[in-house]
Amino acid sequence: MTTLHGTRLAVTYHAVAGASARISLVDIAGKTVRSFVDENSAVGSRSVSLDVRNLRRGTYFVTVERNGSRETQSITIVH
Repeated sequence: MTTLHGTRLAVTYHAVAGASARISLVDIAGKTVRSFVDENSAVGSRSVSLDVRNLRRGTYFVTVERNGSRETQSITIVH
């Protein structure tokens, strides 16, 4: 799940034991503008906060990849 709070983008996901998670923020043109890797996270719900204040207005895609699965959600940034 992805939520936008002002200039912070919160990404919440469920971690599996011993698996890493990759979170990517991609613009409408397909360019990765932010990425974060959570290595070997503990089991359970995890949350990562990304600063988006320097991004231009527009539509972006947040992708969470873990254990061979991929979830993508779109967000719109309006400053």
